[in-house]
Amino acid sequence: MAGPQARLPPEEGASRGGRLARLPRRAPLWPGGALRSRRDRRKGRDEAVAQVTGATRKRTKVAIVGGGPTAATAPLADRSWEIWTFGRAKRPVARYDRWFEMHSVPQLKALRGDRRTKMRYPEYWRFLRRLRCPVYMQKRFRDIPASVPYPLERAIQEFGRCFTSTVSYMIALAIMEGCTHLGLWGIDLTDQEEYLYQRPAVEYLLGVAAARGIAVVMPPSCTLTVPLHPRPVYTKVLYGYDWDHPGAWWNRWKKNQRKEKAGKENQGREKTKAAPAAGKGEGGAPRRKRIRKRTRKRTKKEGKKTKRARRGRTPVRRRR
Repeated sequence: MAGPQARLPPEEGASRGGRLARLPRRAPLWPGGALRSRRDRRKGRDEAVAQVTGATRKRTKVAIVGGGPTAATAPLADRSWEIWTFGRAKRPVARYDRWFEMHSVPQLKALRGDRRTKMRYPEYWRFLRRLRCPVYMQKRFRDIPASVPYPLERAIQEFGRCFTSTVSYMIALAIMEGCTHLGLWGIDLTDQEEYLYQRPAVEYLLGVAAARGIAVVMPPSCTLTVPLHPRPVYTKVLYGYDWDHPGAWWNRWKKNQRKEKAGKENQGREKTKAAPAAGKGEGGAPRRKRIRKRTRKRTKKEGKKTKRARRGRTPVRRRR
């Protein structure tokens, strides 16, 4: 039986008696299936990352699969396509070779959604820890063994500051790795304001891929276009990395939402103050009550006048 510091391939983990060898508890499993000790993690991290992520070999076909309706037509059964995906859906695609999560931990904690279909932070973080495929993130996390830092500096040098979505990061990485076919399924970027903001950068990168000789494949119902002469897209705020930037579109959207809500509340208060109640006069009181108040005032005045007349001060003028 091998010692706790040795690597044990999955097929060599059985002892003479036919029972499985007991593995050390604290030695985490790398996505390839082999055990990695602390010494291996320290010395061979770069080599292991390159081996797992496939940075040393060329990818021919890359399929980026989202959560849209056209995801059902993705070539999941075709092993010549490598499947890249993302998202917090409780039912992800049946097969995926790489996972992308470009949000930071505070962002993941702040994200919300329908609990029936979306995973929130604690559940989603446990899901990422269980993944055996490479997980591209902003940095490497020790509690996520398969996490791989995204090459942001290289992507910015090659394409500029154009990253407004997770899909844009994925397309840029596929181009940098030299794929021959790039397909998008389940990604339409329509309807919502967020998608309309992300659409120009995605189309720009698709145009760059086509200009470099990469075959861009999309379903017929996809509304994205591939420009013949792509124009660079610039953004001050990088998606995921600049979450707290005041110029981020999501922060501006939240600010506008608060302003609209405050304006509606002020308008409602002004209307309630100015508008009379239903069935009432301009003063806000019913007409009959107003008449009664007037008659009471008149009787009080007449009573005072009669008292003064009795004293001999002023004559009384009776109302007919």
